[in-house]
Formats: sequence, structure tokens, C-alpha cells
Amino acid sequence: MTSLESPHRIAEQNLSLAQRHLDQGDTATAMKHAYRADEAAAKTDDWDLRRAVIQFLLNESGEGLGLVHLREDGSEEPLV
Repeated sequence: MTSLESPHRIAEQNLSLAQRHLDQGDTATAMKHAYRADEAAAKTDDWDLRRAVIQFLLNESGEGLGLVHLREDGSEEPLV
């Protein structure tokens, strides 16, 4: 990953890698890539991409990962 890559591309690549590792049964590595995708997607204005990453995390975590929505004022709202 280079500094020239956009957050959107980084998020897409990591989400793809997360799915690939999950398909291979490597959940730990899949979740590492999913978290990287989430971090990058949060820097974009692509809500479909952000939703896809969050859905992946929620689906694979079973009961959720304690994800939060960051409000404009910096406060956090739990995602249910």
C-alpha cells in the first residue's frame, strides 16, 4: 500500500482481502483486513462502501464489534 493510493481504493482492496481470507477459513486475518477497510472507508464519502464494510464486520462478528457512529461533534453513538 503506497501513500498515493486513495482511501477508497485501500478500503476496497482490504474488503476484498478480508472476504478472501474468510473464504479460506482465516478469520483473524480477515478481520484485520476488514478493520483496515473500515478505517480507510471512514475517510471517504462513499456511503455504500462504508455500509459494505460495516455489514461485513457485523456479519462476521456474530454479535457485533461494538462499532460506533462518530457524530460531527465528536461524540459516539453505538451501532446496534
